[in-house]
Amino acid sequence: MYLLLAAHAHGAALQQVTQAGYPHPDRPEPRLISASELAGVVRKLENRPREAPPRWIWNRTQDWYPALLAAGVELERCYDLGLCGNILAYSQLTAHTEYARNADTESLDNPQEPPRALQPPPPPADQGALFDDVRHRAPRQGLAELRAEYAAQQAALADAAPEENKRKRLQLLLAAESAGAMIAAEMQHTGVPWREDLHEQILAGHLGPRPPSGHRPAKLEALNTELRGLLNSPGLNPDSPQELMRALHRNGIEVKSTRQWELMESSHPAIAPLLAYKKLSRLHTANGWAWLDAWVAKGRFQPEYVVGGVVSGRWASRAAGPCRSRGRSAARSMRIPATSSSSRTPPSWNPECWWRWRRTPKWRKRRATRTCTPASPPRVSAATAPRLRSPCSAPFMAPPRANRGA
Repeated sequence: MYLLLAAHAHGAALQQVTQAGYPHPDRPEPRLISASELAGVVRKLENRPREAPPRWIWNRTQDWYPALLAAGVELERCYDLGLCGNILAYSQLTAHTEYARNADTESLDNPQEPPRALQPPPPPADQGALFDDVRHRAPRQGLAELRAEYAAQQAALADAAPEENKRKRLQLLLAAESAGAMIAAEMQHTGVPWREDLHEQILAGHLGPRPPSGHRPAKLEALNTELRGLLNSPGLNPDSPQELMRALHRNGIEVKSTRQWELMESSHPAIAPLLAYKKLSRLHTANGWAWLDAWVAKGRFQPEYVVGGVVSGRWASRAAGPCRSRGRSAARSMRIPATSSSSRTPPSWNPECWWRWRRTPKWRKRRATRTCTPASPPRVSAATAPRLRSPCSAPFMAPPRANRGA
């Protein structure tokens, strides 16, 4: 069964279609569902006895699946029109089709707005806006548009090169890409264990107490006051590169940029507090309290995984700075003392944190002798463990089913 799910002014519109994208002859009329009833209807259709789960067809998985997961509904299969459309538009197997030739002029995203995959996260619930648009906004993609898009994609798939099972391989790729979108939503919903109290403790130790919204932390403000005195600029704003460059030039510090390596070539007494300010400012803006409020909730760090977010087709992520490679975030340089519970084993079976254990000498030694397997994690010494602790040190809860049906 193929079910097309589209936005509607009063909730959602659901329609059963054929594999080719045409309305099903048994149930040609769409069904309107209110937003409050959507989760219950989807759960009932997904758990029908003695019948295979339907394949849900929608514009973008991130628009529907997170809300369903929050309501306790897990799906088995889907078809992401946005992701599959990008593959069909630029694949060599479908380059001769009408769909690929029109790919440059047709897009599921509104050209007047940024791509939906790159839009900023929603503001906090207690944050208002000066110019809220209280008027009702109609959905951008209706049922008819999505049905036509799905039919066009299926027509392009049918016209793909049939030799050497290339058509079936492309069909499998589309199913795998849509399954990846579901896995990404489930990973975001599950999240990574995160110690909010430890994160706030680190911030307070480096920046001072949490400041009011729109104000600098105490240690940043103290460094700013010191810089204003050393550079003879009472109104200096170090966060402005233009103001900072003018203040440096007025004091004989002839630099072409405010990069660290160029500033360190000067022996002026203002360089040391300036470098300290830039380092703490980076921590405050990249992984400070605003980041914590936006991406951590109820002890879980929930970054957004963007499937196909790179030109090569690899995934990208938003807000995953603290769990990237060494040196990419100021939070990486912080060392938390080890405890008895973390001095014998790696930090966790967390894929976001496991890279740190792989960089230890003991891992390399065991890897060379092939004695380390995922089934039996190696042990680390108490001397190595302090470098492995982080706010995400609790056991990782694996995301649900990764073996999606094609």
